[in-house]
Amino acid sequence: SPAAEPQEKTFLGAISKAWTTASQALLGVASEDFQQWFQDRYGPPTPRFCKVPFGDAVQEALGERKLLMAWFHQEENTATQKLCREVLQNEQVLTNLQEDFLLWAGDTSRFEPSQVARLLGLQQFPSLVLLQPVANDFH
Repeated sequence: SPAAEPQEKTFLGAISKAWTTASQALLGVASEDFQQWFQDRYGPPTPRFCKVPFGDAVQEALGERKLLMAWFHQEENTATQKLCREVLQNEQVLTNLQEDFLLWAGDTSRFEPSQVARLLGLQQFPSLVLLQPVANDFH
């Protein structure tokens, strides 16, 4: 019945959200899910995250001639909350990010971000790294 449909969608949506939250707690946040993860926890304004693997983000930044800002996330803590609320929700920072940078986020609980973080020598999280992609490399 039409009256039951919205309730069913709400129920299925709640189940889906609960599953996503549980899997993120166990497996970490996938790069393609960071924007929604951020919005669910901190609300607007929300930065626009690049929703692709790290290597693809490097190529996108190279193609767009932008610097790549990479956020390596490990777990929610006071430093993460400060980074999100004081930096990534700051209107001036958001404007600059949108105009000049490609923002990518990776949870170091996941394989690819953990390997990139290791290659960059990162040991404390959260870490923000600014990279300038160049053909076949980055600096």
